[in-house]
Amino acid sequence: MITEQDTYTYFRQSQSRFISRPYRLPKDFDKFFNTRLAAKNKEALEIITKWFNTKWSNIDCAKFFDCGFELFGKNFSYIKFFDRHVINFYKERDKNIKRTTISMKKSMLYSIIFIKKFMKERSYRPDISLLTQYSLLTLDGLRSPVYHYIKNDIDKYFLTFLISRKHLALNDNDRMLIPLVIENYRKYCDDIKSDSIFIRKILNKI
Repeated sequence: MITEQDTYTYFRQSQSRFISRPYRLPKDFDKFFNTRLAAKNKEALEIITKWFNTKWSNIDCAKFFDCGFELFGKNFSYIKFFDRHVINFYKERDKNIKRTTISMKKSMLYSIIFIKKFMKERSYRPDISLLTQYSLLTLDGLRSPVYHYIKNDIDKYFLTFLISRKHLALNDNDRMLIPLVIENYRKYCDDIKSDSIFIRKILNKI
């Protein structure tokens, strides 16, 4: 169950991310909530916390507040928690994320199928990670994952996965050939992290 303190913390964290400044929480939240928080702000915090626990129970609090700051900037505050633009923006973004996730699952699955087929035609040691051995191979002077990514045989998410899990160590030449992955590396890592259960399942098939 989410408490008013949890909601306040999510709000301050989103605010901190937006303005790129650290945040501080009250040492005694109950005292702050009951004596220092303005009445209208206290009421807004109470209502939205109730909503997060009931009709908005499927809403990610942190992402909801991130949407608020993205829409209203520094002007996003307690009184705008219930602005319909915020929840509509959140729902639309959530739909886009789900569409991206479905696409990611398909492309990563195709990548794994390709790699398994590719490695079946080569000898490799069963006591060493297949993905590590795959990443050490070279084709036309390039690491095989980089070569296959350029040829559209594996997707950007699986290439990111290989890099993030230390299977693949990039050199300067590799980085020059995959600018899209390098530029969006953190975003792709976050996308992969959000669906880590699916990734573990398909990797267990290797």
